[in-house]
Amino acid sequence: MLTNEDYAKAFHEIKNSIAIVNSSIQLLESQHPELSDYEYWQDSIEALNYLKQMVQELSQAKLTSDFPMQQVNLNTFLKSLVLSVHSLYFNRKFQCKYNFEPDLPLIMADPLRLNQAIMNLIKNAYEAMESGGCVEITAYCRNNMIHIDITDFGGGIAPEYEKHLFTPFFTSKSNGTGLGLAITKQIIESHNGSLDFVSCSGTGCTFSILLPAADK
Repeated sequence: MLTNEDYAKAFHEIKNSIAIVNSSIQLLESQHPELSDYEYWQDSIEALNYLKQMVQELSQAKLTSDFPMQQVNLNTFLKSLVLSVHSLYFNRKFQCKYNFEPDLPLIMADPLRLNQAIMNLIKNAYEAMESGGCVEITAYCRNNMIHIDITDFGGGIAPEYEKHLFTPFFTSKSNGTGLGLAITKQIIESHNGSLDFVSCSGTGCTFSILLPAADK
């Protein structure tokens, strides 16, 4: 039985090999610009980029157990996350609104993995609104459960896709791996939480994270 450490080493070696191939391709193209006109050159680059993304996401998926949990102040954590969102996405086309209930209870979490999960949902929300729009992030506590809602106004999810949304390798994106939401759900569930969504066709979609408050 391979351990998480074994998987980490294997993925590290694979990523190193991909990096070497990627560097070689870039060097070849710089020395032989005519290669860019070759019929299958761009397809090869796109396939390599897809492979890089898949290996990265698979390595994250495999290592979503045994998180180094610690007490996390959600108000501080979410405000820091919003600053990252603004620096990445905020402009005249894309905006972010947020409303966090004051004095949210502490939670037990791995801040890096939780940040990864929420940022992935926010990234998906912006991508759903190709021509621009506003993402709304809301956080509140009810019955000792923390609710974090991420809402976009990108037209919603096609009904035929809904039941497959968290299925690994299922994607409606031309360049997607179909792993992002599956990994996000796995991270949230590893925090003893849950992830669900409500989609309104023609309007938008809300992804809802539920996390238990830490024991007092």
